[in-house]
Amino acid sequence: MKFIDYQLVRYAAPVTDLHYALQLATTKEFREKNLNALLAEYHTEFRRILAKSEVKPLNAKVEAWTLKKLTEEFNNFNIFGLLVALTLLPITFFSGNSENKNVDEMDSLERAEFVHKGRLDFIEQALIADQELSARIFEACDEMKGKGAL
Repeated sequence: MKFIDYQLVRYAAPVTDLHYALQLATTKEFREKNLNALLAEYHTEFRRILAKSEVKPLNAKVEAWTLKKLTEEFNNFNIFGLLVALTLLPITFFSGNSENKNVDEMDSLERAEFVHKGRLDFIEQALIADQELSARIFEACDEMKGKGAL
């Protein structure tokens, strides 16, 4: 898997992309079973790619970025993972219906109104209507509470 994220181009810790992908694409059960292996694989691949860099200061930083440091940084960003879950899972699960347009079908004025006024109502309705979404949101909250992020 490769992370290619041109929508949210930004300068940020690499672990933000990990939280983003893991919260949106996996369940709490999957993360509990596989997180350590995923972090180890990510760390190995990240270091391998950066080690190929001809930028010497970057090579020195690669050597200093241990799996332990990656894991600590990942855990320090747990609240980011929760925020991803709370803000983006409802959008991910939203498919539109006869009463609501899909976000992609809205014109710019409708989209602005949805974002500024209707989002809370939408999220409340989505949580009531979609048991899988509700479960994922509550899982994320429970997971982060258990990790001390809440």
